[in-house]
Amino acid sequence: MKNTKSSFSLFFKWIFRSILLILFVYYSFVKTDNNSNYISNILLILITSFIPDIILNIFKVKLTSLPDFLLQFFIFLALLLGRMYNMYSILPWWDIFLHFASGALLGFLSLIILKPLIGENNIKTLPPLFIGMYILLFTISGAALWEFWEFAGDQLLGFDSQLNSLTDTMTDMISGSLSGVILSIMGFLHIKNGSFKFLDKFINAIKKSHK
Repeated sequence: MKNTKSSFSLFFKWIFRSILLILFVYYSFVKTDNNSNYISNILLILITSFIPDIILNIFKVKLTSLPDFLLQFFIFLALLLGRMYNMYSILPWWDIFLHFASGALLGFLSLIILKPLIGENNIKTLPPLFIGMYILLFTISGAALWEFWEFAGDQLLGFDSQLNSLTDTMTDMISGSLSGVILSIMGFLHIKNGSFKFLDKFINAIKKSHK
C-alpha cells in the first residue's frame, strides 16, 4: 500500500509536468490572442513545481507521498487553473477556497518542519497548547506574508492580485487563518489524546534521502 501511494504521488507530479510541457509546445506553435502570456505562465508554473524538489535536494531530505501530492495539487489548482485559465472569474468562490486551502497547507507545513527543528525529541511530549498555538501563529503569519507579497507585486510590478480592495485582502487573510484555527484545534487534540491520527503523516513527513 505504501508503494502504491508513493507511486500515485509521483505519477501525479509527472503527469502534471507533462501537461505543462504539452501546453508549452501547443502555445509555441498555435497562434492565439495571448501566446506570450500563456507561455510565460507555463514556465512560471513549471519552475514552481520543481522548487520544492530542489529545496529538498539541497537539504538532502525527501517528502513523503501525501504532503508531496497535496503541494503539487495546490500548484495545479492555484496556478494552472486559477492564474492561467482564470478560474477566479469562472467560480466566484475560487479565491476564498484557495486561501482556505493554503491555510491548511501552512498548518501542515508547520508540523512538517517541527520535527527537524526540535531534533530527535518526541513531538508528542510537547504541551498540547504549545502545538495548537504554534500551528495557529505559523498559519496566520504565512497568510499575512502572502498578502505582503501580493501588495508588493501590485505596487512594484503593476499586478492586480488584491483588486485594490481592503475587503479582498482581509477576506483572503481570514480564509487562510480560519483553516489555521481548525488545524490548531486538531493539532491540540492530537497531542492531548491522540485524535486525528492522520496528522502523524505530516509530523513524520521529512525523511533522509538515501545516498
